[in-house]
Amino acid sequence: TAKWIEHLQRPEKAKNFDRFEIQGVITPDAYQEMFKRAKETTSSAGPIHYTIWKCMAADDDLAKWMSIMVSLPFMFGFAPKRWTKMVDVMLEKKKGNRKIHMLRIIGLVAPDFNTALKHFNKLFSDRLESTDALSDEQWGCRPNRQAIDAAMLKLLCFESARTQRTTIACAYYDQVACFDRMLPSLSNILYRRMGMHPKILTARAAVISGMRRYIRTAAGVSEGSYGNEPGEPILCGEIQGKADNPPLYNPQSS
Repeated sequence: TAKWIEHLQRPEKAKNFDRFEIQGVITPDAYQEMFKRAKETTSSAGPIHYTIWKCMAADDDLAKWMSIMVSLPFMFGFAPKRWTKMVDVMLEKKKGNRKIHMLRIIGLVAPDFNTALKHFNKLFSDRLESTDALSDEQWGCRPNRQAIDAAMLKLLCFESARTQRTTIACAYYDQVACFDRMLPSLSNILYRRMGMHPKILTARAAVISGMRRYIRTAAGVSEGSYGNEPGEPILCGEIQGKADNPPLYNPQSS
């Protein structure tokens, strides 16, 4: 436990982050840039599709108002009701293979919530990189690192051992359903470690905790939903498909 707490301490390079916290305010310019970068084909819980959000962001006057609306939850730490509704869908990992263990569950959340998380986590990821807070062996979702490079390194190690007839051991840390095993409470500790404002974390946690999850199938979206219920075990996980999962998984895996 002592060793675990030691690794949660703020890096030496990040000691002054309290003076430069990542605040919940999103400026009109940042708001427009957020949705300019968003892909129009991205699915969401609706009812307004990304196309409409991109159009609103393109208008300077609308962007001023919308940037205020999307900032308020992260400035004061609350969860808008619209953000606490999501839709679960199941996607084929391999085309045509619909066996239950070969499908991927993706949670579609509100576009403005997810895009705001992407904005904050760009700042968070930049801090992780600038303070050397990640292990050099951590490859997922990092700049200038591709999955093919990690696979090539592994192949070269195996080929070297085979040529030299050397016995080696390999440990795999890419867990099955890794995002679903993450604990939001631990994620928030890691956020604070790198200087994220507490109100952003309060809003994020409130949305996840209060999330009502509907299910979409070929028959449509379910009328009923599931989620955290009073007196029942808490649903863990960071929701597959949420934009802040990869940068949060990096420090935990690292």
